[in-house]
Amino acid sequence: MTLFDSDTLLTQIGEGQHQIIFNQNWWIMAGPNGGLVAAQFAAAALAEVDDRPILTMTVHYVNAPAVGDATIRTKVDKRGRAVAFLTQRMEQDGRLLATCVVAMAAGRPSGFDWNHLQAPDVAPPELCPTVERGTASIPLRDRWDTRWTAGVPGRPSVIAKPGEIAVGGWTRLSEDQPLDQRVLAAMADAWIPPLMLHHTERFAAPTLELTIHFRTPLQAAATDPGAWCHAAFVSPVARDGFVDEIGEIWSADGQLLVQSRQISLMMPLPDLGEREPMRFVQP
Repeated sequence: MTLFDSDTLLTQIGEGQHQIIFNQNWWIMAGPNGGLVAAQFAAAALAEVDDRPILTMTVHYVNAPAVGDATIRTKVDKRGRAVAFLTQRMEQDGRLLATCVVAMAAGRPSGFDWNHLQAPDVAPPELCPTVERGTASIPLRDRWDTRWTAGVPGRPSVIAKPGEIAVGGWTRLSEDQPLDQRVLAAMADAWIPPLMLHHTERFAAPTLELTIHFRTPLQAAATDPGAWCHAAFVSPVARDGFVDEIGEIWSADGQLLVQSRQISLMMPLPDLGEREPMRFVQP
């Protein structure tokens, strides 16, 4: 069993209730990465409604989890022929950690399918730089294997428009893990926020809301352990202490898998001084 499987493992403790366990494998600063929380919600939704995939989910992050047990309560509000609607709550020791609303639906032929978006034309993973490990201990960095195509100083990017703040590249879990909707949910919030790459001062950017749209059914080639996805994130708006982030995740063969949008709180950390510049290792 991989770390990802064990850290999204559900133990049923009642009708619509599952226990999960938080450890520091996916820690960033004061708690776990929001993508792990989204993956745990996704796992619980798929456990309750197993006859159709997730179409869309929105997580609100209320309080940071602590190490230890937590409970996910899932209510199926309606199970229609086309769409099932669910609401979820994650709690720990009587404290609300997060909420999630989910819609689950199987695709149906409509005759009106189109996609005007195109996968970015980027170099293959083996030709893209990686980030040198710094002195800061952030366990999340060890969970993902990344190859950067956007946000590298001095290297042009086809993802970002001139002046646009963007990061991204090829990504997969460090362990051989088949790709599924849990992994994609985690991937939607696993990259460093674009704003952090463009400012030297230190700050935290806890996610307040994350919405994930699953766009394309996973094909066999994309689910193979070790398969790469390409993830790109841009921040078009920052105002009044909040910053937006819009993401796309593509399969290696150019299928749009996920679109995401989140809003985060910008929390300056002046006592920590300037952030150590990121250093990239060229292939």
